[in-house]
Amino acid sequence: MKKVTIAQYPIGHNFIKKNTILQIPVECPQCKIKYIRTRNAQKYCEERCSRENIRVNIMAKTSLSETKNCKGCKKTFTFADELEKIKKEDKSTKNKRIYKDPKDKILFYYMKANNVWKSKTYCSKKCNKKEWDKNKNIYYQTDEGKKEKEATAIKEIFRKFGMTSDVFYTMTKTQNGVCVICKRPNCNKKTASLLSVDHDHATGKYRELLGTKCNFVLGLVEDNITILENMIIYLRKHKSLDK
Repeated sequence: MKKVTIAQYPIGHNFIKKNTILQIPVECPQCKIKYIRTRNAQKYCEERCSRENIRVNIMAKTSLSETKNCKGCKKTFTFADELEKIKKEDKSTKNKRIYKDPKDKILFYYMKANNVWKSKTYCSKKCNKKEWDKNKNIYYQTDEGKKEKEATAIKEIFRKFGMTSDVFYTMTKTQNGVCVICKRPNCNKKTASLLSVDHDHATGKYRELLGTKCNFVLGLVEDNITILENMIIYLRKHKSLDK
């Protein structure tokens, strides 16, 4: 087969030395121009043609009018809506992307939108969060959810105070499951399933189990006995005035 000279055909974007063995010219599938490959795996004559081919393929895969139904609010949203969101996000970012070619900007938008679109089931982040919170609350109302929540709380207690689960449950049983201070079983918040561990802020050692409200009050006054005594005097004073 007859060999060709370098002057007859454009060379690929990589530099070729003059002494390089000439190869058979091949046709670029994008621009249809014949060129000499600089490496065996080279498919396109230039990087521009490669990017253009990717852009065309991505745009052909997804239609702008393609629709999906939101799992949360049940509204219909399109691929065009998602593409518009990504365009706005790119414009609002402080670190602006620099594009060699204006077409590269469109390619970036389509690639990002296409990746998000594959797994997208909610129309917005707000809708997704609402649905997630709803499912989380339903799950934690079940027996399995309550056990998981309690196990997580016990791990956190051990991490913070070094109190094992055996010690915690023994103390709870000794106190009959109520707060040491107010003796009320409903001293906890509605969301709290276990009593709170009260600890000395100076030494970090745990003391006894309190309800969330009583533990919160001690934390606010920083275990200051004088403030608590003044509170009692204040309440008694105004209680006598009410009579």
